[in-house]
Amino acid sequence: MEPVSAKSSNDVLGGTFVDNIGGSQQDGRIKVCCADVENSIKNGILCTVIFKIKEGVSGETIISLQNDDESTFDENLEDINISGSEISVTIVASSEDIPPTGEPTATPSSKPTETPTNEPTAAPSSKPTATPTNVPAPIPTEKPTITPSNSSDKNISITNTSNKKVLKTIKLKKVKLKGKKLSGSLNISKAKVYVKLPGKGYKKAKVTAKKFSFTVKTKSMVTVKIKVVKKGYKTLIKSYIV
Repeated sequence: MEPVSAKSSNDVLGGTFVDNIGGSQQDGRIKVCCADVENSIKNGILCTVIFKIKEGVSGETIISLQNDDESTFDENLEDINISGSEISVTIVASSEDIPPTGEPTATPSSKPTETPTNEPTAAPSSKPTATPTNVPAPIPTEKPTITPSNSSDKNISITNTSNKKVLKTIKLKKVKLKGKKLSGSLNISKAKVYVKLPGKGYKKAKVTAKKFSFTVKTKSMVTVKIKVVKKGYKTLIKSYIV
């Protein structure tokens, strides 16, 4: 997806609002800056970003919010954390982009209609017609998947999960890199945390109570993936640029 515009909602912060759309962007990130002279502890919409779906694109992507730890602070220059839920987006190709897979309709044959025979119609039997049984159709046990209609070329599929077991949510916060030590905290304890660097597989991080740490051996800015797993909870996977 390609960002088109960003606009402050003024629900959370007033003051100055700037973004880098149309300028220098890297790693699929959009930078926005909100500045005000007074603290704000409101919950709400920080800004609205409009994206354009590129031609011929389909698949899944995640939109998430990340803090710049060095420039996110209150009027007393104390560090603060701005958080928001991830948005998972599924892009489905329109029917115009998918070539037909069925075979063409066969041309009807030109054989003439057969001449009817002159045999008389058989007399009907005197036995009464059997009374049909009224066996009801089975009641479906699962609601069907609902695909909303959309006049645009791309559709977002929504699946009904009312019959699925609801898993608890894992939250990851205060993730930062200090020197070569990557650390953060969780809202649960006894979870397993794994960290993945570019070109490498997941490696297990050290977990103590509700905090974790991991040594990052790199000299340049990279994107890392953090995966948190615990039985009874939905697996959490988030990306951070450190």
